[in-house]
This record gives sequence, structure tokens and C-alpha cells, in this order.
Amino acid sequence: NASDALYLTDIYLAREPEQPGLIETLAEKSSARLVKNRHDLPQTLLAELKPGDMALFMGAGNIREQADEFLNQLQSRSDFLAEGL
Repeated sequence: NASDALYLTDIYLAREPEQPGLIETLAEKSSARLVKNRHDLPQTLLAELKPGDMALFMGAGNIREQADEFLNQLQSRSDFLAEGL
């Protein structure tokens, strides 16, 4: 309830069977923004976040790749540079 925005992306399936429409249903029920392709997530966040905003990546599988890409792109922007990055 304390977040201003929630972004959901495609689901990493390990052993469970695919459930078509699941991520769309989750996004709709939670008022989250759906980013169907996780590779689009870093660019989507960079376009929408403002200085002082916080992004938190949570998930299983390879979501860390998108977090790393987001951080790499963020560090190259002078309006987002912060101590410790």
C-alpha cells in the first residue's frame, strides 16, 4: 500500500505448468503496470522514475539481469547520480 507504482513482468516458470493470462490477471487485480517483456523493464522505469524515486526488483529466475541493466543505465545519467552508486 505504500508504493506509488507496481510493475509486473513475465513470470519465471520453474516446474509449474504455464498458466496463460495469469500475469495479466495479477496486474489487473493489483492495479499494477504490466510490462510483458522483462527486457523492457529497465527502459520503462528509466522513462518514468524521477530523481529521489526508489526502484526495487523482486523475483525469481533472471530478474537480476534487468536490475543490473537498470543500474548500468541509471549510473550514466547525471540527473540520477547519487553517492555510493
